[in-house]
Amino acid sequence: MLLSAIGCSTLLALLVAALASPAVAQEPFYKGKRLNLVINFAAGGPSDIEGRLLAKHIVKHIDGAPQIVVQNKDGAGGLVGTNFLGELGPRDGTMFGYFTGAAWKYIVEPENHRVDFRTFEFIGFQPGSAVYYVRSDLAPGMMRAADLLKAEALLRAGSRPNPPRTY
Repeated sequence: MLLSAIGCSTLLALLVAALASPAVAQEPFYKGKRLNLVINFAAGGPSDIEGRLLAKHIVKHIDGAPQIVVQNKDGAGGLVGTNFLGELGPRDGTMFGYFTGAAWKYIVEPENHRVDFRTFEFIGFQPGSAVYYVRSDLAPGMMRAADLLKAEALLRAGSRPNPPRTY
């Protein structure tokens, strides 16, 4: 079927107008939005410090440079934060988590998770970064890691609220 002269000229005019109009760029998804970063341990500890460093620097790599607000959801060895994100977190890409030990806890005790940890989308991974300190004047003297085996009254402490223990 042939187009009439009027129909053909109208189609040609529409095509020229579409090609001549300036392209409108789509706004970045995160522009003007706020992202919530859930950290599954208390404020001030190593997980919190690492998570806040992540928040400070990751915003430079997200198109639209959103504001990032940190929420600490501590308790049950990190399980409170993990369950919070899985159960109550919005499904619109505005909440993410910085979780310490969450994957290992799921492997060891999956029954304690109210949300199947395998349903989480992983966007990054940081290998372990444990740092251990010991005073060099601890008897009989600490010069090498092997000297820990000879230590007298070694006091162990960590970022958990447990009291220090003497070995």
